[in-house]
Amino acid sequence: MARRNNGFIGGASNLSGETTQGLSTLASTQQGKSSGYDIDYFIVAGGGAGSAKKGGGGGGVLTKTINKLLSKTVLTITVGAGGSAANGSNSSITGTNGTTPISLIALGGGRGGFSGGSAGGSASTAISGTFGQGNNGGSGSSNAEGADQGGGGGGAGAAGAYVGGSGLLTFIRGSSEVYAGGGGGSSNGDYGNASNGAAGGAGGGGGGGNTETGGGGTVGTTGTVNKGGGGGGSGGYAGQQQNAANGGSGIVIIAYQNATQLATGGTVTSYTQNGLTYWVHSFTSTGSYIA
Repeated sequence: MARRNNGFIGGASNLSGETTQGLSTLASTQQGKSSGYDIDYFIVAGGGAGSAKKGGGGGGVLTKTINKLLSKTVLTITVGAGGSAANGSNSSITGTNGTTPISLIALGGGRGGFSGGSAGGSASTAISGTFGQGNNGGSGSSNAEGADQGGGGGGAGAAGAYVGGSGLLTFIRGSSEVYAGGGGGSSNGDYGNASNGAAGGAGGGGGGGNTETGGGGTVGTTGTVNKGGGGGGSGGYAGQQQNAANGGSGIVIIAYQNATQLATGGTVTSYTQNGLTYWVHSFTSTGSYIA
């Protein structure tokens, strides 16, 4: 199988294929545990909840390499929950490698109307996401007929519009996956006329709820579990809107190349490309990675 993304284990790209964060290429063979070995990481925080018409932001994403991780190093892995009427919770890798502290924290996605790893959608001016982790939420709009439209949440790969922003593409587990899409926005229609909510962004973003004739509405779709997707905004005319959808929980993934497994922790899988074996530790809940 051809090595993807210029040989990077954890290479991450937006959906247009543009590399967003280059990672160090791991050596074709690791030097062994005595001198340390390199690991790639992909940290996704919990997605933000939607709110009235506004989609939640996707969880923040951090992805890079830790060089020369020493044997017996214990890394604490925290996986953030999706937001419930709130921002998502942070995900992190923390510990000490020899004498060097490690503190990598991806910020939870913003609830609709708030900032975060990626920002939630807005009723008016777009809200900024966190630089290096996510993107802006979409701006809302209104018209003379009384229709108000909330913005979609930002995704880790692109800003929100009315639809949720797309998430970030990675190959860290050996095949293409997308994480941390923003939740879609919703509209209250024109004085109670029906309208459909917007789609969530690729990577687990939930769709916005619909507004029904007469002004009632539906709940948006919850962000996907362990994808860090933002929740969809709620539909319905003023005073009749439903509770908005929750964000999806995050995930932490660590990968390295070696002929044999070097570490424990999380759910361990492996794959082979170009005759080389890669080991993947996926954490869907809080735990420890022991080098």
